[in-house]
Amino acid sequence: MDNKMDSKLNYCLDPEKLTNFAKDNCEAYAQAEPFPHIIMDNFFPEDILDNILNEFPKSDEIDWQKFEAAPEKKLASKSEIQMGEYTRFFLYKLNSSTFLNFLETLTGID
Repeated sequence: MDNKMDSKLNYCLDPEKLTNFAKDNCEAYAQAEPFPHIIMDNFFPEDILDNILNEFPKSDEIDWQKFEAAPEKKLASKSEIQMGEYTRFFLYKLNSSTFLNFLETLTGID
């Protein structure tokens, strides 16, 4: 992964920016109808998402865990190691304490 992508993702996930966004939008989230939600246009840089999309494995490229019950039909990966480096980095960032704290502040869910 190049440093430019790392810097871009770190910038958009800056703790202060996320905290301010969450505090500014928590009331709108809670009052949204028909259920609590928020729309975050352009929240992640498009080129990062394009890199993830381009490297994301096809249905026949890795050992997927398959769910084919009536209410669900999906593929899941048992390990992020099967994913490309951009995807892994993105997943790690979304599972970071910084991003989880942002979600807790935005939603009020601990």
